[in-house]
Amino acid sequence: MKRVAILAVALVLAIVTTVPLNAADAGAAVPRAPMFPKVSLVPLSGGEPVPITSYRGHPVLVNFWATWCPPCRAELPELQQLYTKYGPRGLKVAAVNVNRSSSGVAEFLKQHRLTLPVFRMDEATLRRLGVGSIPMSVLIDATGRVVRVYRGYSPTMVRDIEARLAGMIPAKGHGTDS
Repeated sequence: MKRVAILAVALVLAIVTTVPLNAADAGAAVPRAPMFPKVSLVPLSGGEPVPITSYRGHPVLVNFWATWCPPCRAELPELQQLYTKYGPRGLKVAAVNVNRSSSGVAEFLKQHRLTLPVFRMDEATLRRLGVGSIPMSVLIDATGRVVRVYRGYSPTMVRDIEARLAGMIPAKGHGTDS
């Protein structure tokens, strides 16, 4: 039984290590990325829900976070920097707070000098999106397709987002058609 398990792990490793990480570089057909589901974002400050589809034409970074989450607290200032740097060039950011209550969230944002747009979602929508742990970020292209899902936080993740944005938004000084 132990031998079968070892062989199974070896087979999986062999397959994983022989599949190219970038299928486009290997000349293989690249599957079409899925569309981000049509959901509405409820502004923390109140007001009408914002359909995620209203951001079409722009890259979007959706981040799911909570005030009590230490990795979220580490990540948010870096997401704020991305928003400050790339927002004027077309990046849309939606920081979705998943605290059970919105009480205290505005104060948290003020204390941490965070000005990125903050929204809420109902629990059923969060489950439908697969938000089971936080932080979780989803980078979406201008057509609404998912570019990458990031679970957890690391400085490497933020650098990867920035590198991907470089190919998705106009260079500084070239303006946007927002």
